[in-house]
Amino acid sequence: MARNWIKQKIEGPQGDEKFSDQYSKLILFAENLKEMIELVKCVVQNSKKHRKNPHMLPSLTDDEIFKLSKSLKQLSSTMKQDGAKNSIDKAHE
Repeated sequence: MARNWIKQKIEGPQGDEKFSDQYSKLILFAENLKEMIELVKCVVQNSKKHRKNPHMLPSLTDDEIFKLSKSLKQLSSTMKQDGAKNSIDKAHE
């Protein structure tokens, strides 16, 4: 049932610009979070391999490090913007 709701909402909200902007930020946040989860899975798998073969150092590829760094920066930026916006909105209430 939730999947049907998600499929209906993929196109995004219509009309309310503020809501549409928040929706876009939420989707971007979710995509970044999903990418980070995948990268963390890689780190965990590498750690498991390291435990089985302690002489091998666990490592990420340069591409994985770049993606993780990029995702962290985007998530941090989104959270800072939303935090600042929320504090401004609360001050005006």
